[in-house]
Amino acid sequence: AVAPAYRYLFNGLQQNGYLDTWRVHDYGYLLALDGTQHFSSSHIHCEQCLTKTHHNGTVTYSHQVLTPILTAPDKPQVIPLPPE
Repeated sequence: AVAPAYRYLFNGLQQNGYLDTWRVHDYGYLLALDGTQHFSSSHIHCEQCLTKTHHNGTVTYSHQVLTPILTAPDKPQVIPLPPE
């Protein structure tokens, strides 16, 4: 639901030339990834939950997210990209 906002902001940065200053050695961009699990339960779950079946037969349900960001060695800021 928030992906259009990310695209709008990223396209604005790109069209205004701001992202050109983030290029590393004129080759491209540095992309950092971080993954996290933000929900886990052995009882509460939904259709989108990931499932893990343990050796003893119990099931754990969870939600995880991968969060990419653009970074540059000379920039104290980062530019977040849409999470997956």
